[in-house]
Amino acid sequence: MVMVKRMYHSINTAACITAVIVIKGAAAALAPKLRTNGSDNSSSRTRSMSEQQQQSFLGIYKPGSNVDDIAALDVDLRSIDVGLAKGDTDGMAEARAVYANGIDNTGSDTYTLKQLSTKMSKTFWASPTFGHAVDWNGEQDYANQFVEASFEGNDYHNFKSQEYPGKGNFQLSTFGVEGRAAAIGWGIPLLHIWMAVVSMVEKAAVDCRPTGVNVEQVVRWDSAVALYTGSESRAGNRTNGHFLYSLTQIECYKFGTCKEEGEIAPINTKIFESFQHGKMLMMNGNCEYLKEEAVYIKRLMTVLLVQGTLRSSYAMDVQHDTQETTQGMGAAFAAAIVPLLSTCEAANAFIVHENLAPGHGTTGNFAAVQGALERSYSCLGIDCVDVGGLINSKGDGYLEGVEDCNADLSSGAESSSLNYKEPVSLQNNDHQADHPQSLSAVSSSALIVGLIFGILGGFVMGIVVVFLYAKKRHIYAKKRHTYAKDKHATSEEVELVDLLANIE
Repeated sequence: MVMVKRMYHSINTAACITAVIVIKGAAAALAPKLRTNGSDNSSSRTRSMSEQQQQSFLGIYKPGSNVDDIAALDVDLRSIDVGLAKGDTDGMAEARAVYANGIDNTGSDTYTLKQLSTKMSKTFWASPTFGHAVDWNGEQDYANQFVEASFEGNDYHNFKSQEYPGKGNFQLSTFGVEGRAAAIGWGIPLLHIWMAVVSMVEKAAVDCRPTGVNVEQVVRWDSAVALYTGSESRAGNRTNGHFLYSLTQIECYKFGTCKEEGEIAPINTKIFESFQHGKMLMMNGNCEYLKEEAVYIKRLMTVLLVQGTLRSSYAMDVQHDTQETTQGMGAAFAAAIVPLLSTCEAANAFIVHENLAPGHGTTGNFAAVQGALERSYSCLGIDCVDVGGLINSKGDGYLEGVEDCNADLSSGAESSSLNYKEPVSLQNNDHQADHPQSLSAVSSSALIVGLIFGILGGFVMGIVVVFLYAKKRHIYAKKRHTYAKDKHATSEEVELVDLLANIE
């Protein structure tokens, strides 16, 4: 019996190796060409990224496909922020050009930040989260319309919930350049990037097939990791980037969930564990578990939206911060989180909107926003421990009215609803479902043998690899997947898993 189990594990190892080879061979053809214009003269950004091809993200996640151009979209966002910071119409025009055409100013058949909403959204329909956002906003390119309205200084009228028809528009025309710039600078990562990452992850889970190596799905998963992290944070720069990884790091310190200087945010740690684990699940065809992993990643990423919504609302109401930069930030966070709240209770979504939308933020009520969010925590799959509490300017305590559940900055161990599964080691996926600890656990000789016999033929390869691998790795520990349904999972999350399972 022991030998039979070892044979199963070894065959699974060989399949995983073969999957990696096939994925790497096919990825170049499948990965989106984000920045090619047919010219032999590469842009400065493309040259700077050439040395990073196949470089891991944070030393943790090694993509099997070339996602350098996707990660480098954060350089576009940095350039947009530079233009917005000028605070005049010329700077807005410069930022808008980069938003539409990219820093290379090609604007051809390549993906830019704008096209994450206008073009790539066509591939997101299999994502339940994207579908909910479209239902709430009324247009599939709602993210782009919000940003374009901010550039133009027009109102955004696509808030079309059936529960509150004709209400909830974002009156961006009430902002001057400063407020509109903030709405753009925050809106792109929160509306475009956040939704693209969640949608890519959910789409990969929907399209996962138990048979085959899921090449396209792994490429999409790699792209989600690249878009979450960006090129500037790829090597471990934790707070100077412009994409979601860096924003999560910033909020971690503002909300006291990071206890020590230089610490990786617990949310980021868990997200990368799930990125790594999810890729292995795909390569082994464990699609049902992958669907649950996709739901878990979305839950983790929602914490950032809640934190930013709380922080901007508290600043405007309690701290009497009426700067347009704060108002624009609040409007962007509201636009991002309201569709998620609407899937729980439309009334709570409307409360957040009414207290943070342009023209309302400075007269908004923080207690009302806080109550609407906290009533939604269970539905969103998070709790107050995950969110933390706002730290005061001295860094030695919490601001009144927005304390952490434990109200103790020195507290270490905290119970979180996002700890529903045993943490995965960043180096070894210790709770994988019948697959090897990591690809690095396979010796080079075993890899060569696996490749040779893979070419010669299926079943013979499996038998030979079993004995060679068993002889080489006598201490190979059996792994059993304990990834059961989350005992803390809400009915809404179970429903989302069912949606992912049923969508074709």
